[in-house]
Amino acid sequence: METAPKIDKEYQKVEVVVTKGTDVTLKVPYTGTPIPTATWSHKGQPLDKDGTRKMLPTINETEAYITLKTVEEADCGEYRLKLSNDCGTVHAEFIVKLLDKPSQPGTPEPMKVTNDSVTLHWTEPKEDGGRCITNYIIEYKSTKKQKWVVFNKTVKITETTTTVTKLTKMEEYCFRVFAVNEIGTSEPSDVSKPVKVCEPKTAEPPVVKEELTPVVTGLHQEVILRCVVTANPLPKIEWQKDGKPITGITSYENFTATFTIKETNESSGGMYSCRASNEAGMAECSATVVIQESPRFEFDEKQQVQRLRVDEKWHVPIQVIGHPQPTIKWNRNDQSLKSTSHVVIRTEESEGSTDIAIHKLTLEDSAVYTVTAENSAGKAQLSFNLRVVERPDPPKGPLETSDITTSSLKLTWKPSPNDGGEKITAYFIEKQEKTQKQWQKVAEVTPDVLSYMVQDLLEGHEYFFRVFAVNAIGVSDALEAAENILLKSPFDKPGPPIGPFDVSDVTESSMLLHWDEPDSDGGSPITHYTIEKRESTKKAWSKVGETQAPVTEIDVTGLKKGTAYFFRVYAYNAVGQSPPLQPDEPITAGKKITPPSKPNNLQVIDITTRTVTLAWAPPTSTGGADLIGYVIERRLTSEKRWEKVDSVDASVTLYCVENLREKSEYEFRVFAENPVGRSLEPAMTEQVRLKTHATPPSPPTAPLEARPTGPTSLMIEWGAPESDGGAPLLGYIIAIRDIKRTMWIEVGQVGANFTRLHIKELQEEHEYHIRVFARNEVGASDPLETEEPVKIIRPDDFTELPEDDNAPSLSYSTTETLSWMREAGMDADIYSYARGRLLNRDEYFFKVWHRGMNKYSEK
Repeated sequence: METAPKIDKEYQKVEVVVTKGTDVTLKVPYTGTPIPTATWSHKGQPLDKDGTRKMLPTINETEAYITLKTVEEADCGEYRLKLSNDCGTVHAEFIVKLLDKPSQPGTPEPMKVTNDSVTLHWTEPKEDGGRCITNYIIEYKSTKKQKWVVFNKTVKITETTTTVTKLTKMEEYCFRVFAVNEIGTSEPSDVSKPVKVCEPKTAEPPVVKEELTPVVTGLHQEVILRCVVTANPLPKIEWQKDGKPITGITSYENFTATFTIKETNESSGGMYSCRASNEAGMAECSATVVIQESPRFEFDEKQQVQRLRVDEKWHVPIQVIGHPQPTIKWNRNDQSLKSTSHVVIRTEESEGSTDIAIHKLTLEDSAVYTVTAENSAGKAQLSFNLRVVERPDPPKGPLETSDITTSSLKLTWKPSPNDGGEKITAYFIEKQEKTQKQWQKVAEVTPDVLSYMVQDLLEGHEYFFRVFAVNAIGVSDALEAAENILLKSPFDKPGPPIGPFDVSDVTESSMLLHWDEPDSDGGSPITHYTIEKRESTKKAWSKVGETQAPVTEIDVTGLKKGTAYFFRVYAYNAVGQSPPLQPDEPITAGKKITPPSKPNNLQVIDITTRTVTLAWAPPTSTGGADLIGYVIERRLTSEKRWEKVDSVDASVTLYCVENLREKSEYEFRVFAENPVGRSLEPAMTEQVRLKTHATPPSPPTAPLEARPTGPTSLMIEWGAPESDGGAPLLGYIIAIRDIKRTMWIEVGQVGANFTRLHIKELQEEHEYHIRVFARNEVGASDPLETEEPVKIIRPDDFTELPEDDNAPSLSYSTTETLSWMREAGMDADIYSYARGRLLNRDEYFFKVWHRGMNKYSEK
């Protein structure tokens, strides 16, 4: 499912401090599908997507990051990341600072002077160097001397106001300040003007030493307005907002006047003034407080990515929050979108609400719809990915057949011209023997495959073929072959030569390869073999040579010492070329190795209804080379053919074989394998019988729908059972009963992939009850039965119902039913009888009577 990219709030704005000359990686975890496009900018300027030697951007399925190499002063500042896909966009911001000593503090200003002390105030450094200020060092010197004296040698000062004491009355002093963090000490501040240590004899009017600072903040935040004012005597402090006196949380300490707004609201903004006055005069300073909040959205996240069908309704309501009230606009695929009769947009900016709706969707409505909200605080966008879909069109014909052999043929078709708004996920291939009524699934191929070699066909049989396109919504109508295909050929291609290769006479540049002849020559004698090789690091195969049958070895020369080679061998008869013997592991020239011995101590350590767990130990001998793995095979004890289960790594000595057939007996074997091939003999288990816990399935799911389709036919439809009873569903049994009779007649059976059936050759104006049973290998379920009988009547608009690939048809015909009555030469209204609700593994006896000439006899 596609989703818009999302970044957790803690990663949306991050400050990063880095030591000068080192590397730093700015990393942003995110969620979103598909992988979004990452765009980085530095100080508002976009960065190269492919990166530079200095900056290397990268993105994967979970993180986007950029590495800054050898960070210098010019590399600091704001970095902004934009992640976007078809579903939406999100941003993250980094502030990169160099780890350094602080910049110089502001010039110290005298705030109060007595006969032996001076109270100083200074402003903080503009840059703290990425670390907190831990101390301010205050130095002073008399104008009569050159030497600076440290005032606070043993005391740390962290505030920006302090009193320097033990000064000499009537002497003039200069002052300077250093800022200290864990990295080091800043350059000194500018030196203050000389200050004469003498308590003033007259009143001094207020002087604003540090102005109020304008504030821009959001709702529900704390704001502290602060200014520094000196006066002698201490001034009276008054606060005003927009020219009117206000009261609140105020203070005046260390010559610093503060006004605190504990929690901002819509009315907190305005011009704030601080007025200080005493008998000598008055001073005032002002600053603005602006309350604004960037727009944000409240909405149902499930609606950001929706996949709806044609003719369905789409409706997305959104609440827009921000201060001041944002303006709202809609776009479709980055183009401005206005409300129409088809796409209805309703927006109430004063209420902060908007919604978009399409009452009857079409394929053309598939798009990315984006709502944009903007105010003085910023802009926000929210995207909704709408995909309108339906079933695809059939594959484009004709469905061609070629390369026909005794047991196979090739089918070729063209892509479906319309994917229904959803990517085609597969093509289904089905076949039907001419003598059969049901279609069988042959294969399912990926959408890029437009041909398929159908195998395991029967010689002399006639087949029909058809192909369907599939997307996430459903299956298309079928593309059918124009005619049936008859398979005729006296011979077949041979099977692959038998491996593994036996390697001998190994030198630095040659070796002797030996293999065994195929198990099957296809009915025609093997004529020759072709051998090919390729280096393990290359893709191209080259011919080594050819041997005439029955020779099954070849001397391979011209090899490079220490180079690994892959080899393959083909067998040929009069029909053609076999599949190759092509081991998965290379053989290294100059290295003598043999197949390993068989695995040791193969044991069955667990058995369930559908699984067997095997354990074994490594072989005694690895053949002179590292093992590359083990090959596990299984065989039903009732069959001769072994079936490969899996190949596992050499480190694996425990394996659970799954999806086995319940109540069956199996044998298992394990081969060890090295680059030469498998061990010459396998480790084998004794016969293993699986446990059984399966039960018959639950009944098919109601309702059982039935409707007449003609004067002698009806269509029925049901749902799959809720439980398969622990064993794969094999199909359904359908039975029917005329209401005038007491016995049920089995119409027939359909496969598990069908839940519809067209029943033909019924009697017009008759009424019927219908039952459907689900069945698995254990037995049949309880029946799903029609609640009321169905009357067979000719519909007013009757036309002959065409054949439906999803609904096979069966006839309710006595002439096709093998009957014990007909075998006895009797005539009757019924010829067969179906009985449900029988218990698995129970024994039953039945008596069947026939009547004639008022005499009864038992059969």
